[in-house]
Amino acid sequence: MEDKYRHLKKVVDCIENRSYYASDFSDSDVEYAKRELAAICHSLSSIPAYIQVDLLKFLDLAESRKPQELIRFKKQHEIMPRYLTVLSEFEKSLEPRVKTSDERVHSSQKGSAKSSEARPNPEYKGSAKSTASKTSNEMARKDIEINELKNRLSKVAGEKLRDNNPSIADLSDINRPTKLAEYFKELYDNEWTSAYDVLHKKWQLRNEEDIVKKLGKMLKMAYEFCLEEARKHREKIRETLVYPVGIHLTLNASVEPNVEEKLRPKIRQIQRETGVYAIPAIQEMFQQDHEREIKMNDWDESPEIMTYIKNCVRICWLFAIQDPPMQLWWPKEQSKIDEHVNEFTKRGTTISYVVWPTLYLHRNGPLMSKGVVQPV
Repeated sequence: MEDKYRHLKKVVDCIENRSYYASDFSDSDVEYAKRELAAICHSLSSIPAYIQVDLLKFLDLAESRKPQELIRFKKQHEIMPRYLTVLSEFEKSLEPRVKTSDERVHSSQKGSAKSSEARPNPEYKGSAKSTASKTSNEMARKDIEINELKNRLSKVAGEKLRDNNPSIADLSDINRPTKLAEYFKELYDNEWTSAYDVLHKKWQLRNEEDIVKKLGKMLKMAYEFCLEEARKHREKIRETLVYPVGIHLTLNASVEPNVEEKLRPKIRQIQRETGVYAIPAIQEMFQQDHEREIKMNDWDESPEIMTYIKNCVRICWLFAIQDPPMQLWWPKEQSKIDEHVNEFTKRGTTISYVVWPTLYLHRNGPLMSKGVVQPV
């Protein structure tokens, strides 16, 4: 039974024993653990979504190998009791299947014994073996069919559950919201910092606020552009599904009036699953659309700044194709500082300007990544 969550058990046991390093468990162990957790949670309707999300975040932290954060998160979110509860529920759900299988084998053996007693003549042995083999093959075939139907049902149920419901994470998706929040933090820590250094040291811009606002403007341009292009992309997907040879060639086609509502989940799913392949085209479209501004500010003369811009477009496109889209929020200047932002280089209670926006799972949704502001 433990084979079904072998990697998950290995990772959690290592962390429980304070073994956090690559020599204890590998990154591939963590990825397999996430898949095992996904499979378990899909099979258990009784497990609340927030427990699945917390366990996923715990595995993400395990992958980062930061002991202090792991210990703090494990204690704060009661990870071990929740983990043990999930495994206990999963094992209970498997017991009826095991029992049924055992009873079937016992019944088959009992029937075979009775058949043997009723027909002791050796000439019937071959016939009995043939019948038993045929019955066994038939049962195996039925089991395969049942498992295929269960997998198809689970997939359909999972898609319906995730439709416009970002709280249910698809753990096999490397571009799921929790991962995108990590990428967004890395963009600020790495490419933003490199672009800031170029503007400050090479271009001799001394005013910190001017530099920060230039970089913020690039990100905001990318975010607004990607939201609009994602909307257009969904419209093109809808037209392709409804008018496969083109809307202008089928003007007289009688299309259901509510087809948009019926296709919406499938359109979102197609965009979410295939949108990553459009990133190079979206990046090129952004540069073409903003070519005048890029050249006017000489941004194209700096590899660091162009790398920052391309990565802004990439992450904003991935935000825009989530269902619903993830939200970037720039707090208003002169508003009060709250717990959704961190301070930049000094402390205060009122926002002077925004350094980095706050990221939410969706509009009015839960916080995914804190913003950064400079106080007055």
